[in-house]
Amino acid sequence: MSTLISLWVAKPIQPSEAAKLVAAGIGKHDWIPGPASLGSFIPLPLGELARLYATNTEISRDEETTITGELPEIASVVHPTDFADLVREYRALESVGMGPDTAFVARAGSRP
Repeated sequence: MSTLISLWVAKPIQPSEAAKLVAAGIGKHDWIPGPASLGSFIPLPLGELARLYATNTEISRDEETTITGELPEIASVVHPTDFADLVREYRALESVGMGPDTAFVARAGSRP
């Protein structure tokens, strides 16, 4: 069992220590979809899994600090439909030669 666990973490870990880490994550890591059965398949193709682990050496310290920071409140995150609308609007403005700065000036100038 400890051999399987050491494959998925940075260093070998005893099963009892792994169990303590899992228990400490209750309420924090509940997004994990449920218990994994011994021998169950990973929901990623091996190529994607290898790429995921390869990013460990490709991410700078600054990027790592950024991605390990606190997440925003869900209410402050733009809804996917609204985001898609914003992207379409941005692309439409770009297609007529209006970048982000000129789009802002045009909108600001049209206000009463």
